[in-house]
Amino acid sequence: MIPLVSPYHPVKLVSSKYPPSLFKVDTSKIIPRYTLNFYEMFFWFSIFLFGENNDMPPDLRNAWDVIIPNPLKIVEAFENTLDKDIAVKGDAVFNLYFISNNIHRDKVKVGIYSWNNFIFPHEIKNKTVFIKYNPISRISRQRVRLKEVNCTLHPGDALLFLVEIIPSNKTITKILERRLDLDKLFDRWRDKIQRWEDSNLPLLIRLANLLNFTILMFNEFNLSERDVVEILNDLISSSIVYDSIFHPSSVTLHLMLPIWREYMDKDYVSKDLA
Repeated sequence: MIPLVSPYHPVKLVSSKYPPSLFKVDTSKIIPRYTLNFYEMFFWFSIFLFGENNDMPPDLRNAWDVIIPNPLKIVEAFENTLDKDIAVKGDAVFNLYFISNNIHRDKVKVGIYSWNNFIFPHEIKNKTVFIKYNPISRISRQRVRLKEVNCTLHPGDALLFLVEIIPSNKTITKILERRLDLDKLFDRWRDKIQRWEDSNLPLLIRLANLLNFTILMFNEFNLSERDVVEILNDLISSSIVYDSIFHPSSVTLHLMLPIWREYMDKDYVSKDLA
């Protein structure tokens, strides 16, 4: 089920982030409070496992690629729920926010696809650009324009909006790949898990649960050192920031609606996936 974009601007004060952070920070008090972001990390890790264990034939996988879950990709849809055609004509502008740095030169791919339930998604336009780094603010704003996005949405048809981080190869993960031994790492984790489970600190208990869950998942799905490197590379890459009044990531389209018979600009804002 692909989530639908919202025509309303967000009202939340706290932004969402994808890929998610390992910890949530509560800054409402003088001393910030950190809590383990277990549920969002569980959701994200499940998407990673789905991608790693997807046995779909390559040709079919390529055809459905835009809607197959990906730990660095957000896909949302706009559906024509009217009983008449909707014309899309003109440029589409993705107004996006990112957390990035000047060391890792990650890229972002944006794309628009048409789709109904009876055919494969059809690519209309896509564009890949480097993510800009803002040396002043932790979060940067970036607009990506797709020119001449022209199509007709019949009743029941949908537009799919893709935003995907394309990570660069990080030096630290290259080093880790050469030195990592999962068996030794998990042995050290088991020692920590036993100590942390006996502690009275909620954060350590949650960390112990997370490490224990990670070990179980790696054993269950037979994940390798290469998978660990890929997970780490994804988590330290740039992130999409969205769904708040401060960071309302959105896409603007030119629609011709049969009700008014005139063109209008419409913002569609990414909703919280969590």
